[in-house]
Amino acid sequence: MINTRKVEGGTRMDLAGKTVVVTGAGRGFGRAFALHAGRTGAHVFVSARTPAAARRTAEEVAADSGARVEAFACDLADPATVRDFAQQVAAHTPSVDVLINNGAGTSPALTCGTPTTKRSPTPSLPEPPAPC
Repeated sequence: MINTRKVEGGTRMDLAGKTVVVTGAGRGFGRAFALHAGRTGAHVFVSARTPAAARRTAEEVAADSGARVEAFACDLADPATVRDFAQQVAAHTPSVDVLINNGAGTSPALTCGTPTTKRSPTPSLPEPPAPC
């Protein structure tokens, strides 16, 4: 269970001692989520498309908060790397308390890979995928 506490302006989750996994942690919101999780005392697992980007964020989280951090490469558009990432996390921890699935990208398996013949109502958007 994750406890919360009232703070000025809202409620804050207490992640001390919890395991937090953040995908897409190489930059932007993912990096910010990882930094925040570290500051709240979580054991943080970060992934990014490249090992270098994941290591860079992990080093930054550790330097910022002293949190325990693990770094992994994971391209969410590649199902094989997603499976590998999940197996690596499972090898390092018996459970995950919080998953922040922040990564971008789409897998052909998620869109079935074939556009329909319908035109997009917005010319600048791609055609929608065919139903699965």
